[in-house]
Amino acid sequence: LIFSAKTQDEGLEQWSLNFTTDEVTLLNDSVPGDADSNWFLYGTPLDRGDGVAYIALATPEEGCAVWRTDGTPEGTRKQFDIAEERWSLPLELTHFSDHFLFYANDGVHGFELWRYNFPTSP
Repeated sequence: LIFSAKTQDEGLEQWSLNFTTDEVTLLNDSVPGDADSNWFLYGTPLDRGDGVAYIALATPEEGCAVWRTDGTPEGTRKQFDIAEERWSLPLELTHFSDHFLFYANDGVHGFELWRYNFPTSP
């Protein structure tokens, strides 16, 4: 389970809950310190069904991009950003077969429908 929660030390960030061990883990302090990340503004995580989920996460340094996580801090990383120099705001991540669809703004065409093929290896 991936969810957002706010603490005094980390602010609002993304966390995972392992139902087997009942362990709650901070996935990534995307905005260090007690400042809030903005990941919750851009939808809910997209679960592939194989232990990997994708989320739209915003950080002050990188803008808004699509990140992947396997529920561990080590397995949480930026996957791609269609507009490196601006906030692309990927929205409505929708799983479809071996890829997902989403809306985003690349800074040239405005908001358009995009397709991302899942990588064959992590």
